[in-house]
Amino acid sequence: MAHNDWLASNKTAFYEQVSSTVTYLSDELTRKRMGIEGAHTWLNTNFFAKYQAFKTAYEAWLNPVTRTRLLTSVLDDSIDALVPNYREVYTGLLKNNPLVTDFDLISMGFPKRSKVDHHPNPAPVTIPEFELSVSGPRTIRVDFHDRGAENHAKPHGVHGVNLGWAILDSPPEKWTELTNSAFDTKTPYHFSFDGDSKGKTLYIALRWENTTGQKGPWSDIQSIVIS
Repeated sequence: MAHNDWLASNKTAFYEQVSSTVTYLSDELTRKRMGIEGAHTWLNTNFFAKYQAFKTAYEAWLNPVTRTRLLTSVLDDSIDALVPNYREVYTGLLKNNPLVTDFDLISMGFPKRSKVDHHPNPAPVTIPEFELSVSGPRTIRVDFHDRGAENHAKPHGVHGVNLGWAILDSPPEKWTELTNSAFDTKTPYHFSFDGDSKGKTLYIALRWENTTGQKGPWSDIQSIVIS
């Protein structure tokens, strides 16, 4: 494996790097301090699980007795599956998060921030909460607010909410399966569908977006049947 950025360039260094990140983010109090506890479902499903598959293949690959071409191929595939999610952990949850210090980043195997990484209006770090309801024939209403907020005011510096959505036959395993996008600056948001959508399931996740287009972490995915 070879990379020109912050990712380690060989298997052993990559294993040590990503293991440091997993150990750091496995601590619940650390996640809460960083304001990313709401992303634990995504971390468990898309990052920690893929790390375990990589770890199993890597530890078997270390043994010369079991290091076959097939096992090397399995290890390479596990790295390819892990890397996109590892990048998302860094860029989506940590890099522009003002609650994450340079010490945190270095401890997790990431580079510390350069001066150009500091923004007057940093990326959002909180996660929207939302409720889904049927407001009319084939019309879905999305009421959203900041997690823990007592009113509908958006977090400081936030322009609006980015809604990822898709109509699917089975629950999505990751946010990238929500291939459609919508945006709104004020709650509620309404989806209107045609007659062919009746009885189908709509899956939705939300994240805040600031005035410069930077996006915060995704919420958990919710679903509702279109009626």
